[in-house]
Amino acid sequence: MTRLEGRFDTEKIADIHTSSRSFIKNGSSSSNSSNTCNSSNSKKKKKTKRGKAIAVVVVVVVVVVVVVVVVVVVVVVVAAVVVVVVFCCIETAVAVVAPAAEVIAAVAVVVVVVVVVVIAIVVVVVVVVVVVAVVVAAIEAAATAVVAVSVVVRVVVVVVVVVVVVVVVVVVVEVISVVVVVVVLVAIEAAAAVVVAVLVVIVVVVVVVVVAVVVLVVVVVVVVVVVVVAIEAAAALVVAVLVVIVTLIVARR
Repeated sequence: MTRLEGRFDTEKIADIHTSSRSFIKNGSSSSNSSNTCNSSNSKKKKKTKRGKAIAVVVVVVVVVVVVVVVVVVVVVVVAAVVVVVVFCCIETAVAVVAPAAEVIAAVAVVVVVVVVVVIAIVVVVVVVVVVVAVVVAAIEAAATAVVAVSVVVRVVVVVVVVVVVVVVVVVVVEVISVVVVVVVLVAIEAAAAVVVAVLVVIVVVVVVVVVAVVVLVVVVVVVVVVVVVAIEAAAALVVAVLVVIVTLIVARR
């Protein structure tokens, strides 16, 4: 009986050892499976972040294109209105025979032109402010996504804004130049025999030129500010690229 009991005890110990080994093995396999699940979840999160970043880029590009189209349409419409008003005023001034009436017509032309130019300037300023607000909102939205993508979006948006501002400046300068030349010619033809009228016309033309110069100075300041922001964004992009390169080198090592 003693030998049988000892043999029974030995077999019992062997069974316990085998079961413990299988339990340890199963535990390690379950831990490996949990690690695999965690890695798959992290990959899904990365894919979600990339998807959000791509969506932000698409939204920013669409908004910028819409704003650029609106700016171009507004500038073209304002230029057309200026041309029509100037030609109508010229016809009115030519139709008047009396010198006093010619002087009044010339002054009316100048006043109408100044009013139209001021309206055009206000519209351009409002559009530029809207563009800047959209750009700021896009940059803030892109900042929550991947850093490199947000920097690229910022650079692209700033470049588009600079191009739009330069185009608007060129159109405004051309419109103002044409208006000033037409007003001077009409005033000289209408008030050639009246010294006082010529002086009045010269004063009005000087006022128009001063307004144009002020607008140009404001636009140049806006362009300089946008260029500075673009340079800062480009520097941030370079830094982000360098960080990515260094991270890849360290990861390979």
